[in-house]
Amino acid sequence: MDFPKFLRVAVVPRAGIFQVNRTNSGKLQVVGGDEREFLELLSKTLKFDYEVIIPDRGAWGDIMNGTWTGVVGMVHRGYADIAIGKTSITYARKTVVDYSQPYDIEHLTFATHNPRHLPKTESFLKPFDATIWSAVLVMFIVFAITFKIILPKKPFQWTIFQLLRYILYQPLDIVTTKSSSSILLFTLLVLVRFIPMYYSTSLLSYLTIPERGQGIEDVTDLGKRIMLGTYKAVTFAGSSHVDTMKSSINDYIRATGEAIGQNDWFVFPDKTSVSNVLKNDDTAVIAPRRFLKRNLNNVHISRDSFVTLTRAIVLKKNFCCSDALNKYLLRICAGGIYWKILNDAMFLEKLSSRAAETFQEDPPVKNLTTEDVAGAFILILTGYALSALVCILEVVIFKIKRRKKKVAEK
Repeated sequence: MDFPKFLRVAVVPRAGIFQVNRTNSGKLQVVGGDEREFLELLSKTLKFDYEVIIPDRGAWGDIMNGTWTGVVGMVHRGYADIAIGKTSITYARKTVVDYSQPYDIEHLTFATHNPRHLPKTESFLKPFDATIWSAVLVMFIVFAITFKIILPKKPFQWTIFQLLRYILYQPLDIVTTKSSSSILLFTLLVLVRFIPMYYSTSLLSYLTIPERGQGIEDVTDLGKRIMLGTYKAVTFAGSSHVDTMKSSINDYIRATGEAIGQNDWFVFPDKTSVSNVLKNDDTAVIAPRRFLKRNLNNVHISRDSFVTLTRAIVLKKNFCCSDALNKYLLRICAGGIYWKILNDAMFLEKLSSRAAETFQEDPPVKNLTTEDVAGAFILILTGYALSALVCILEVVIFKIKRRKKKVAEK
C-alpha cells in the first residue's frame, strides 16, 4: 500500500523539540526545533505533505479524568494521524495508540542547585586528606626520634624545633661527624623537603578556586531526602515520568514518583521555568539529561539516572503504512543522521547562549580577603593562646615548687 500523501501531525511545542508560530492567517508554522528537521527528513523521504496541530495543553499525554490528553489523546481520538515530539513508550499509552520503531534513547536524571562554596577557614587543612596528615605526623615523630639518636646530647625540644625550621625552609644547625649519620640525615631531609612543596602548590589552588560542598549524587540519596521531607523534586507536566517512576522496582525511585504525584510537583518544560525552580536550594528537577545539559548552566547534573526513556513516533491504531515508516526510520537512525541533527542543534544553541553572555576582556584583579586567610589567623592565634597557657602554667608550677621548697626548709 502506498504511503499517504498527506498526514496530520500532532507535535509537542517545547524547547528543543518543536518551535511553533502562528501566522496572520491563523495557520501553525514550525520554525525550529530538533524534531522539525527530523519531520522534514521523513516528509522528503516518504514524499508526503503534512499539517501541524498542537494539543490544548501542549503536552505529551497522560490520563486526566479518564481521558487521554496531549498528543497521545489527539492521535487516540483521530484528530491526528501521527505524533512526533520525543514521546516515550509506556504500557498505558500502548493500550490506546501504536508506536513506530524507537528512534531515540535517553536517560531520565535530575539537576539541583550548585552546592554552596565551603568556608575557607579550613582551606589550610584541605591540601592533604586525613590519611596523608596521619602519615606526615608519623613521619615527623620518626624523624624526631632519628635526630635524637644521631644527636643524643641535644634536648628533644631542640630536635623538634630544628625539624620545624627545615619544613619552613629555614637552614639547619646540625653537625654530624659519622658518615652513616650523614647519609641517613641527607635521605630524611630530601624526603621532608617535598612535603611543604606539595602542600604550598595545593594550598594555592584551594585559595584560587573555591571548593564546593558535596551535592546530591544519585537517585537513592535524593529519594531518602524526599522521604524525610527535607527535599522535593519536580518534573515536566504532561510527561510520563511519574508513571514510569512509580512502576520501578527501586523503592526510592518509586517513592519519589509517588511524592511528585501526590504533591502535584510539576513544572512547565521550558528553560525559564526550570531555571526559576532551581534557584531553590531544596528542589531538584527531574528531566531528560539532554534537556538539562542543553538549556541549563551552572547547575549540578547527577551522573545517575532513574530510568531509560525510549522514544518513538505515535501512530493511530491500525495505521496503514507502519512498515514503510519503520523501514526509513531505521535507516535514518542506523546512519547516525538523527544523532547528527541533535548534536548540531545543541552546538548551535550552546554557541549562541555563550555569545550572549557578558564578556570581560580584562577581569578585575581579585585581592585576597580576610576570609581567604582566616585559617592562617586562626592557626596563629591558637598558637599564641597555647603559648600563653604554657607560660602561665610554667610560672604557676615554678611558684608552687618554690613555696614547697621554703616550707621544707623551715
